[in-house]
Amino acid sequence: MSVPEQIPYVGYVANGQTTEFPITFDLHDPEYLIVTMNKEIPVVGTYAVDMNALKVVFATAPTDGTQVELYRETELNRDTNYQKYDNSFRPEAVNYDFDKIWHVLQEQDMIDAELLARLKAEIEWRRTHDANFDELAKMRDAQIFTGLKQYIDTYIAATNPNIFEGITAGIVFALDKKSVQTHLENIYQELIKSNQSIAEEKSRAEGAEQELEGLISTQQANLKAEIQRAIISEAAIDAKVNANGVGNRAYKTYADMDADKANIPAKSKVTVTNDATPSNNGDWQWDGTTFTKSIFDPVSQAAADATAKANAAEANAKNYANNRIPLDAYDALDMREDIAGFVYAYTTKDGQLKLVGMSGGVQENINTLVSQIFSRDDGVLNTFLDKSGNVVAYTDLSSNLHVAGQIFQGGESLSTIVKETPKNLDRTACLAYQSSLISKYPPRSEFTSVMTRAESNGLRNRMISAIKVPTGLFMVWHQQTKAEYDGDGSGSAFWCGFADIDSSQNITIRDKKLFIYPDTDAGIVKHPHLGRTSDNRIILVYEKSVGYAEATAQNPVNYIRYVRYSSDEGVTWTDPVALTFTNNPPTTALKALGTTSEVLRLKSGRLIVALYSTLGQCGCIYSDDDGATWSYSQQWIRESNWGTEPCINLDSNGHLIMSMRPMQSTQMFAGFARSVDEGKTWQLVHTNKLVSVVSQSFLLYDDALGLHIESHDTNSLNQRTRFRLSLSYDDCNTFPLHYAPFADTRYVGYTQIIKWTEGVYLLMMEYNDKWSGVNSNEDLGIQLFTISEIMNNVSRN
Repeated sequence: MSVPEQIPYVGYVANGQTTEFPITFDLHDPEYLIVTMNKEIPVVGTYAVDMNALKVVFATAPTDGTQVELYRETELNRDTNYQKYDNSFRPEAVNYDFDKIWHVLQEQDMIDAELLARLKAEIEWRRTHDANFDELAKMRDAQIFTGLKQYIDTYIAATNPNIFEGITAGIVFALDKKSVQTHLENIYQELIKSNQSIAEEKSRAEGAEQELEGLISTQQANLKAEIQRAIISEAAIDAKVNANGVGNRAYKTYADMDADKANIPAKSKVTVTNDATPSNNGDWQWDGTTFTKSIFDPVSQAAADATAKANAAEANAKNYANNRIPLDAYDALDMREDIAGFVYAYTTKDGQLKLVGMSGGVQENINTLVSQIFSRDDGVLNTFLDKSGNVVAYTDLSSNLHVAGQIFQGGESLSTIVKETPKNLDRTACLAYQSSLISKYPPRSEFTSVMTRAESNGLRNRMISAIKVPTGLFMVWHQQTKAEYDGDGSGSAFWCGFADIDSSQNITIRDKKLFIYPDTDAGIVKHPHLGRTSDNRIILVYEKSVGYAEATAQNPVNYIRYVRYSSDEGVTWTDPVALTFTNNPPTTALKALGTTSEVLRLKSGRLIVALYSTLGQCGCIYSDDDGATWSYSQQWIRESNWGTEPCINLDSNGHLIMSMRPMQSTQMFAGFARSVDEGKTWQLVHTNKLVSVVSQSFLLYDDALGLHIESHDTNSLNQRTRFRLSLSYDDCNTFPLHYAPFADTRYVGYTQIIKWTEGVYLLMMEYNDKWSGVNSNEDLGIQLFTISEIMNNVSRN
């Protein structure tokens, strides 16, 4: 068709009553229309675009005076791909392409005109203000010159004729506003003080020097006297030794000493040093007839001292160990220590809870207490009062202890100690099991292609869902119906196939085929969720709607949810049945399934499917009869309309935990919520601990390892790149470890993680080696990796 000359913009001022605003320019796709109210884009659902009447229809009339602007902004892309064999080179397709080019040129011409007008206004503004500034500068210079001249003339007149005959120091002032004369006097006084200090220091130094000379003379005299005393003492010692005949004799063995006793003077001390018999070594006293072992022998003394100290150390160690760890706590199931490392409470291997300082177990003491108290008529055996006389605890006739608050030991409540003990044991067992799996399965990361655009004649494939079957996996995904539709908001059909997986985890893709087609080419079939019923049938929950390309005000986009079943592992399926609900949804906004691929079945048999609204509210639908009837959550996550596309799994307590993608690119964190009543109500946990872009993420729980794995993109520019698997061992409160399975430049969009076997995982994903935008170049694949591959390559950033 021809394109008339036009301006792709129209503006209105609302009167508070009108809800319809005509579009005065060509518009082939409602996605190219930008609507603003007072320069702000309204929230989704505020208005609808009537392509038949070419107008914008608001659900509620804008308030009086609101500036409503409509303008076209055509995307700079081209989806058509002309071929000789598929009748694609037709006039309507060619016209659409040429019209799009002219529309872009018209929009660019409008932008150029607006820029030119702004430049002209800026130039005129600068020219006018530059002239005004010049005039102001001239006036300022004249005033400064006149004032300066008057000041100089006045100064000369006041000092003439003595202006050049010198200046008195008293009338010359420094920067601190004091006269030069004042500064000179201060300098003189400081000089006098300095000279006095020098004289005093000189006198002190001379006195110290004289005192030092006196000390040196005294020390020299003392040294001479000490030398003389030492000489006299040495002579006396020599005389005594000579009189004794020998100083101290030594022999290697006792036999050598005994053989030489005839040559040893009486009253001599003799030492044996190297005898083979240890008791023979040491000092001996010779009286001329007999050798007597000295009781002051250093070897004997050292041995006795060492024995005494060792015995004392052993006693201290036993006493310390008995104080630190009670004797019956060494094989305890668990122990609680205070800040100094002393055990204050423990559970014995026979289940008795004991407190250090209390004789016997807590249970034993309570039983003893009951037996010592007689029955009372008021139903209370005894009470415990605080200093104000208030009852803080009492025991009833059945020996039950009632406490107003918590019982604390070592700063931690008794209920917490009892509650956390099995968790700590489970966590230790999980980590030990994880280590065994790391040893069992070597690091492995392998890719298998499921469907490429080359296989589907250039059509994109997205949002893959899979479930385990005896031969491997049954898979469902959605594909564009035709190239002119984006395959997301319009023109989406289901395809299915199988992935056979052998004992070595080698994957083979087979039997890919069209599965479910929409009512029209532009219609939507999407969001497949697969699970198992209580009788082990496969259940498929999905959605259908008209596409945005064909929607009207009378027939808008509205997802209707359906269920189908397979009793032969995905080969054949029952006819679709629309879901029926037992209650009303908590919002009238457009709702969609959570795009997380999984129908979760709880131990109670309840089926859980994530659900959200386009306004950013998250919850679920659930069924207690294998999908025959369904109910909406009674309380959704609504905090500031925070997130969309939730994924739900279990936590270590058997409760539900939900991961949500951020709704706005300004948030850039995944949110987490929890339900303790199997999906009836939800409470927000945190929204600021795990970085994530505005894209779906998947949450897996491996109960054997006590491990949650979250798949998500982390690009700070909100692109679906820098893909990570983040790990949590505390029910998603923290994610300290992160694994990057691909290069940061790789595009990884919607995903699902399947635990294939212990220590082996399958990542179902839409991907491309390069990011170029959503609904542009998606293919499908499977990435297999082992727990050792993850743990050998994790990081903390």
